[in-house]
Amino acid sequence: MSGRDAGGGIFTGDFRERPYWWGDSPPDATPPDDLPGRADAMVTGSSQGGLHAPLHLSRAGRVVVVQEAGLPGQG
Repeated sequence: MSGRDAGGGIFTGDFRERPYWWGDSPPDATPPDDLPGRADAMVTGSSQGGLHAPLHLSRAGRVVVVQEAGLPGQG
């Protein structure tokens, strides 16, 4: 089938247009009123690369704020 599904399209049967991470963290999950008063780090932009550093910092116990003008992971 060389990369094509049985229906002749280019996507597999389980293809979804919405990124899977939006299910666990909806785009509007944190209103500005809920932001911490202090953070150890602030990251601007939430592309896949832009979320790599905050992920590791938060796993190390740091408080991280990510700023994004659009939807997370969209850019």
